[in-house]
Amino acid sequence: MTELNTMPTLTKKTSPIRHTHPAPPDKRTDDEPRVRLNTSAEVRAYLAAHLTPVRFGPKGQPIYAQKDIEKLNVIIRPGV
Repeated sequence: MTELNTMPTLTKKTSPIRHTHPAPPDKRTDDEPRVRLNTSAEVRAYLAAHLTPVRFGPKGQPIYAQKDIEKLNVIIRPGV
């Protein structure tokens, strides 16, 4: 009779799936609707009127701080 060299199989106990839910949207105290900007010209004009540039780019374009842009009550269409 042939002796089989068997090793006990280790089974990894799986942990329950933990669903991560996205953080709830910020609770705004004002009921003012958000401004929606659709074109590049609208975005440039709105940012120039409401923010101060932190520096200027190589072609002279203003560069604004991201944290300041996020504080504004605007929706900027992706890709603008």
